[in-house]
Amino acid sequence: MGLMGTVAGDFKFGGRCTVFLYEGAVTPAEVEDIYGNYRPAVTRAAPIKEGDLVELFDDTAITYEATGGIPVVRKIGGGSGTVYVGRVLNIEKAEVLVPAQQVTALGDLISMKLLRVATVEFTGLAGMTVVEATVPAKAQGANSIDIGKPDTLVYDNTAKKWTFGNGSGGQLVPMTHLEGSTSTDVTGPVLLGIGLVPVKIV
Repeated sequence: MGLMGTVAGDFKFGGRCTVFLYEGAVTPAEVEDIYGNYRPAVTRAAPIKEGDLVELFDDTAITYEATGGIPVVRKIGGGSGTVYVGRVLNIEKAEVLVPAQQVTALGDLISMKLLRVATVEFTGLAGMTVVEATVPAKAQGANSIDIGKPDTLVYDNTAKKWTFGNGSGGQLVPMTHLEGSTSTDVTGPVLLGIGLVPVKIV
């Protein structure tokens, strides 16, 4: 059934948040305008439009420092699982419009300011906060506090600090990544979304 004109059933998903859109590789191109002139442009491998559903996703490049505390989202993938979902309300342009050559690595897209900025409404988001967290060293393979994985973060009441651990899987969800080390403890800021509600994708 069509939902055009329906009002009462669609107040909001949850809280609004400024995000970066990861839309895959950015490739320089030329387009012809309505006057027949060619102008510089870009193509994005997985473009996102206003109204699309997106998900938080995890990558070691998405640190609080690298993004300035802004989360990164991508279009909901084709796989199944439980993710944190948002709806794109509006999209702004990227700070840098056309790179000299194709850029594929997420870390480069972030540092070169090639990701577009959007306002996203996340399911259940009631608020956000930043905490200083620690990932203790683990020689057998570094641990990490992962985006969208509340079970990787706990509060150590003895040490009086947030730390990597076997968390509760609740509604205090990391939105930036903190990668650990095999040789030394790593401490840094982690953005947390409060009240986020997971959605199962099938």
